[in-house]
Amino acid sequence: RATDTKGLHLLPGTPIKRDNRYDFVTASPPTQTNSESIHNDGTDFSYFASIDFGSSGKTLYMLVDTGATNTWVMGSECKSEVCADHNTFGASDSTSIEVYSDEFDLTYGTGSVSGLTATDTVSIAGISVSLPFGLASRVSDDFSAYPMDGILGLGPPASKSMDFPTAMETIQKTKALSYNLFGVNLQRSSDGNTDGELSFGAPDTTKFQGDLSYTNNVDGSSMWEIPVDDAKVNGKSCTSTRKSAIIDTGVSPLLTHYKCSVYWISFLRKR
Repeated sequence: RATDTKGLHLLPGTPIKRDNRYDFVTASPPTQTNSESIHNDGTDFSYFASIDFGSSGKTLYMLVDTGATNTWVMGSECKSEVCADHNTFGASDSTSIEVYSDEFDLTYGTGSVSGLTATDTVSIAGISVSLPFGLASRVSDDFSAYPMDGILGLGPPASKSMDFPTAMETIQKTKALSYNLFGVNLQRSSDGNTDGELSFGAPDTTKFQGDLSYTNNVDGSSMWEIPVDDAKVNGKSCTSTRKSAIIDTGVSPLLTHYKCSVYWISFLRKR
């Protein structure tokens, strides 16, 4: 069961009305330890986990993003209009927060944020850590399209632009995990599924059938980038040379080679 902001117990898949203008669809409770439910905005566009920040345990809804390494939240001192529509976090929410004079500035494919860096106690998947993160004081209007209050960066350390440990590096230091790995299961709300989950330390065997296979990351890449031998649309190959693919949970569309896109559009038109 999930609990909304008013303390009511809700069945998985129940749309929750938040205090701000954003709603979301609840996920089922995680099926193993060191795991966090991943909720859905109801349109299969964005996926986020509820993470507790600070001494008060304030819940913020964080986009689960394997395409970004840096973690940040919308700060309570933020003057951007978009921050007024989201949950924010700051010194008034926690007696244990430490805010530094170091600045950060991040630009994404859609939007940008900037502010100061901070450290506070954060509970992620039942693991309590002292996590460094960005406290955004300026957030571009692009983020008004998303229900999340910040980004939980799960990309490789090589891609970080903030000069402090990533969330995964911080969790690893606790030695709470059997293995230094995480797994993400994204559910389709349009199919009525509620089994979204972020798992740390071991794969959740209830989320797949058969055996897992592993592949090395592409040499020199700062992203979770894997080699791809081929891509097919309705059984028809659309790649002539070996390619690679970036695994990015922060991007909803499937971005692919032009030839594959042409095959895909042709296939849909014939259906």
